[in-house]
Amino acid sequence: MRSWLFTPATGGERLKKAFRSAADAVIVDLEDAVAFSEKDSARAAAGTCLAELDGKRPAVYLRVNEQGSPWYRADMEMAVRSGFDGVMLPKSHSGDDIQRAEELLRSLGAGPETFALVPLIESAAGVVHAEEIAEAGAFVRQLAFGSLDFLLDLGGRSTDTGAELLYARSKLALASRAAGKEGPVDAVFPDFRNDEGLRADTLLSRALGFQGKLLIHPRQIPVVNEAFAPSGEEIQLALEITEAFRAAEAEGKGAIQVRGKMVDQPVYRKNQQLLEQARLFGLLAEEAK
Repeated sequence: MRSWLFTPATGGERLKKAFRSAADAVIVDLEDAVAFSEKDSARAAAGTCLAELDGKRPAVYLRVNEQGSPWYRADMEMAVRSGFDGVMLPKSHSGDDIQRAEELLRSLGAGPETFALVPLIESAAGVVHAEEIAEAGAFVRQLAFGSLDFLLDLGGRSTDTGAELLYARSKLALASRAAGKEGPVDAVFPDFRNDEGLRADTLLSRALGFQGKLLIHPRQIPVVNEAFAPSGEEIQLALEITEAFRAAEAEGKGAIQVRGKMVDQPVYRKNQQLLEQARLFGLLAEEAK
């Protein structure tokens, strides 16, 4: 899933538009987007939102309030009871946080086969303990990065280059891969009217090994979906590489050149992976092997 769109549980018509959008996943938010005085009413609204959906829908997750808050348990109970695909757990600082969440989910009758837990890493402790968080339990399929709270916790500052986030992003991508999880979901790009900035930021996410990106506005969806999908030029080159390498292998050759670049087994496998992505996104016919 490439595009993960946040929408407040109290959003009303905005919530309905989010479900009708091209987002791969919608995150119904009970945490940052909801005032303390509205937490209970927002939960009630979120509990009925899936019942109103019919036909094809995106994956729907609930961002619950953090552990230790007075709303956390009721949020988790409602997510399981109402048929959400999973929960996003904010302020995930350690593997212990994940184990406690998983114990609660099991006690509520949820199973990792049908319900996912997405730890949101948004603190220095969370980044430092990314490996143990990724490995903490069966409900965790992938991690997500919350850069705004991370920089607040770190005392850092945002820059145009994003260099201040490079280590944290790399750590999450490496921890996810080492734990055998799906690629993580990258942080929001706050300037939702800056399409070129968003595209550049998303291409960097993809290059680092992220699978998707958190979004704050529907207008960001097509930019992110396109940036995470292989381009026409990438697909064409991958087809040339795989065809040429197979022919070379049949002749007993282990390395060749395509368009002036060396191609060996790792390069061949990487381009096979790209073609599988293209098929997944409907950009390449199944018979194009």
